[in-house]
Amino acid sequence: MKILKVEQVSGSSLYRGWKSSMQVITTDEGEFIDNAYNRTHSGGRFANGHNWKEDEVYNSGEYEINTDRKTDHKWLNIPK
Repeated sequence: MKILKVEQVSGSSLYRGWKSSMQVITTDEGEFIDNAYNRTHSGGRFANGHNWKEDEVYNSGEYEINTDRKTDHKWLNIPK
């Protein structure tokens, strides 16, 4: 999978209940989301997203795709 474009957006632009910054990642396999890399948010603990970069290539098994049942967004993750 090749990363074509990474855009930083407000969480509320994707879902009204999300307050933290997010990434929209466009790849040759579709569009995905992730938490923003190095994001900050007052009032709670939140996981940082991966530092996705344009033109990077990931092989099968190096990433996971999960669908959010509430919003139908597809999350792109690097397994830990």
